[in-house]
Amino acid sequence: SVSPTSIRADLEFLAADVMAGRDTPSPELEIAAQYLLSRVQRMGLQPGADGAWFQPYELERASLSEDSRLLLQCGGSRLELTPLEGFLWISCDREDADLVGSAVCIADAGKEALAAIAEGALDGRWAVATAVPKMLQTTRRRLSKAGAIGLLVIDDEQGTEDDRWYDRTRARLTPGDFRLSRTPETDEDRSALPILRLTAASSVRLRSACPELRLELGADLDLTVREQRVVQRESEAVRNICALLPGTDPERAEEVIVCSAHYDHVGVERGVVYPGADDNASGTVGLLALAEAFVARGPLERSVLFVWLSGEEQGLWGSEAFCKSPPLAEGLHVAMDLNLDMIGRTAPGELYVTPSRDHEEFNPLSELAYSLCASEGFPELLSQDEFYRASDHYNFATLLDVPVVFLSTGDHPDYHQPGDTPDKIDVDKLARVVRLSARLVEGMATIELVEPVAR
Repeated sequence: SVSPTSIRADLEFLAADVMAGRDTPSPELEIAAQYLLSRVQRMGLQPGADGAWFQPYELERASLSEDSRLLLQCGGSRLELTPLEGFLWISCDREDADLVGSAVCIADAGKEALAAIAEGALDGRWAVATAVPKMLQTTRRRLSKAGAIGLLVIDDEQGTEDDRWYDRTRARLTPGDFRLSRTPETDEDRSALPILRLTAASSVRLRSACPELRLELGADLDLTVREQRVVQRESEAVRNICALLPGTDPERAEEVIVCSAHYDHVGVERGVVYPGADDNASGTVGLLALAEAFVARGPLERSVLFVWLSGEEQGLWGSEAFCKSPPLAEGLHVAMDLNLDMIGRTAPGELYVTPSRDHEEFNPLSELAYSLCASEGFPELLSQDEFYRASDHYNFATLLDVPVVFLSTGDHPDYHQPGDTPDKIDVDKLARVVRLSARLVEGMATIELVEPVAR
C-alpha cells in the first residue's frame, strides 16, 4: 500500500520553490502544517495531541529598548544617559531589569584587582572599572561571587574596541532571530551580570559633574548607579502535528510508539530558496506514507502516534517542546521513537542507523532494524552514530529516556544547499525505507521493553 506516485506528489508540493524552504517560523511552514493536517484527516486517523491535531509551542525574540536608561547620581548632580549616545552594553541578558546600588572602584579590573575582592564584598553594589576587562567571563564570574549587581566602565578615552561595543549595542537594540521560549531558570544566557561602558563623552560629563570622584582601587565612590533596562518581546507560535492510531491490546495500547519526522527546513538565504527535498521533505512524506500504510493495515497492539515536528533545523525545538510536555491523552505514555530524516538519496542499497551495534545506547529497536533491512533491499545497515545527537530522536532518548532508532539514507553534497531538490530524490528507494519502517513498527508493537542491549 506504499505508493511511490503519492510520495512523489507530496514531495513536489512540500519542496516546491513556492514553499520557500519551510523555515521556522514562516508562513510557508504554516502552509506545510495545514497540508499535513488535510492529509491525515482524510486518512481517518485520530487527533493525537490530547484531542487536538496540533501541539503549539512558543518562540520568542527580544530586543533591548531605546527607552532603557542609565542614571548616575553623584553628589547633587544627576545624569540620565541613553543607549548609544550615553552608554554601551558590552554584555547583558534579555530580561527587564532595574538595578540600583552604590559603587566601588575596582581600578582596571585586572587579575590583582579581582583577587583583592572578597566573596560577598560587593553585595548589592555596582563595580566601577577604569577599563574594559580583558577576560569578560572571568571578571563576570568573580564579580558575581562578590555579590556585585553590575560592572560599569568609566574611561575618558575612546577605546580601540569601542566600535565593537557600539556594534554590539546596536545589535541588542535590533530584534534578533526567534528561539524557543524557555524559563529563565533553564536559560543560561539570562543570568549574566551586566557590563556597561560609558561613552567617552559621558565619562567626560561625569568627571566634570563630579570632580571629587576618585577612581582608585577599593574606593567607595560617591556615586549611585541605576540601570533601567527595558526589553521588547515578540512571540510566535509554531506547531507539531500529531495523529494517533489507537492500539488494540488492553495492556499495551497505553504504550505509544512515536514515529517522527521534522517538516521544516532552513528557508531562504539572500534570495535563494533552500528547498529541503531530502532534508526533510523526504522523511515528512515518508511518514505520511507510513501512516497511510497502517490505516490500510489496521491498528497494532500498541498505539502509534505519527508526529511531524517543526524547528528541528534551529535546534530540535519541536521535539524538545514535545518531550518536555508530551501532549498525550490521559493514560498514554511514550514508549519508543522511530525517527526518519533524509531518506531519499545516496546509492540504492545504502541505509544508515543510529544507535548502531557499536553505540552504547544500542537497543532492541536497532537490533530489529538490522534483522529486517535485507527484506527491503538494504544488505547491511551502516552506522550513523556521529549523528546520534543531530536529529529529533535524541530528545526522546534524553528527555523521555525511551529507546530510539533513527533511519537515514545519509549525507550528500546537497545537504543544506539550494540543490536539494525533488528531482534528485529516489522515490523508489524512499518507498523501500517506508516499507522497512512499517515492518519495524510492526515489530515494535510487540517487542519487550528492556534495558539497552549491551554491546
